[in-house]
Amino acid sequence: MFNSDFAEKDKKEIEIRGVDPEDFQLFLDAIHGVDSLSDKNVENALALASYLGSSELEKMCMSHLAQKSNIPLKEQFQLAENHNAENLMIQVCSFIKDAYELDEVVPKDLDSFRNTTKNIVLQRSFELLGIRKPPMPPQPEDTRLVFEDMMNELLDQAELQNHHGKILADQAGLLKDHLVLEEYLDRSLPQARPRIQEDSRIHELMEELRNTHSPAERNAVRAQTMVVKLKHIYTTLTEMGEGPEHPWRYTAPYNFGVLYEIIIQNQRDHSKPHPSVRGNLPVDDKYREVIEIVRNRLPAEAALYTGTEPIWVTNISRAAEALIPWQTGRTQNGRERIPNELREISGTSRFQGIVSFVMIAREIFFGSLARIEEQKKHPR
Repeated sequence: MFNSDFAEKDKKEIEIRGVDPEDFQLFLDAIHGVDSLSDKNVENALALASYLGSSELEKMCMSHLAQKSNIPLKEQFQLAENHNAENLMIQVCSFIKDAYELDEVVPKDLDSFRNTTKNIVLQRSFELLGIRKPPMPPQPEDTRLVFEDMMNELLDQAELQNHHGKILADQAGLLKDHLVLEEYLDRSLPQARPRIQEDSRIHELMEELRNTHSPAERNAVRAQTMVVKLKHIYTTLTEMGEGPEHPWRYTAPYNFGVLYEIIIQNQRDHSKPHPSVRGNLPVDDKYREVIEIVRNRLPAEAALYTGTEPIWVTNISRAAEALIPWQTGRTQNGRERIPNELREISGTSRFQGIVSFVMIAREIFFGSLARIEEQKKHPR
């Protein structure tokens, strides 16, 4: 109103309706260089700055939120969105230090947010993930630059999509491993379970899981938990006299390698020692040997596609296929036991791999619950 093309800016007197006198005093203080802001009134001041078009009051609000405020970044993000404060949104996103904090601050569903907010968040995502910063928009008359700019935005989005797709594929792989391992312990190796339950590393990782801030970080902790459980299965089988050709012993190094890749690529604090590495048993030495092999291999870039689709899409389908043998004999019971109110895949998120994985995983899980209940009713 005061810094715009509105007719009111040239009038000597203006009637301002719907403004609280105390809030208007904040505006008067701001234009006279007096900072009267606090965490209690800054939202009202921000709304008034937007209503009056006052850059002075907006700058003072931003300065307060940046230097004096105890309002968390997540709430500041919502303030900026609610009051269409683009400059504040840029400031909030600039304070986000890494991808984990970005996931903590930014709401999961951005569909209802303004396009400017989506663009700012996307730009910060590119910067935090190490993706090149998109160039300034080209002049409209340069058709080649316009085309290349649009193409570069598309490629940037594809890279970001692949990053999140990799997290999704890891989640599917870890859930698959969890289902298979729990089935194996219940049906074939129950004597290993007490060892797992009493292991201090498991309790330490459970506490660490409670303090994670993103899906990627949770994947890293769950992968460590899986490593510890696999170590106990390996050791129990060895003590039982099972040779190195036993399937769970034979595949241990490979499984350790897959899990360690998830750990090292998603661990937030790389300086912190992993609980899963500790131990003085032969299997602990074997795991540390695998770690060195994976570390030497990781710098080489892995293939991201199979020729027709991103590798993360293929990996989700492979996780579903790996569950099929464990589905045998439990499909009907599992399907009948699945509650109707469970969350389904949204129409916009559906693709064949994830649909198959969710269906098979739920059938196995609820089929296993039915088997356990039946065993309790009719113990051997």
